Amino acid sequence: MSLMKRRTLTGKQKAASRTNGGRSQGPASREGRERIRNANTRHGFYSKAEAVALACLGEDAADLDRLRKNLHEDLQPPGALREELAEHLAQVVWRWKRAGRMQEGFALRLAKDANLTREDRLHAQMMRLKITDGRIQLSTNLANHEPAPED
Repeated sequence: MSLMKRRTLTGKQKAASRTNGGRSQGPASREGRERIRNANTRHGFYSKAEAVALACLGEDAADLDRLRKNLHEDLQPPGALREELAEHLAQVVWRWKRAGRMQEGFALRLAKDANLTREDRLHAQMMRLKITDGRIQLSTNLANHEPAPED
């Protein structure tokens, strides 16, 4: 249950919303449709379209093919079951490596964010010091200034 009171729409607002919603056509260009299609690919762990997931995540399909080839050479699967197991093992190893890359990327983003907040704090401190220095110089100038002689 929400603690916020739900806003009630007037009939005019509802009609305008329906009209505006009917005008929406989505992306018009091929690039726009492709961008929307790929927008939901976050990690690609369970993607059925492997090539799309690889492209969206910036991974090299040739690396995955090399991994498959190496596993097939090492395991030398003579039967259908072993062939399926080798393929499944290749997918598991690839996802494992992808998870490692994702963790590294997350750690780098956290470090970058921490560094940015540190730089922001240092910048704020430097600005406070400059303002304080300016006030001290102003008060020193006022204290050393002799009043003008009266005629």
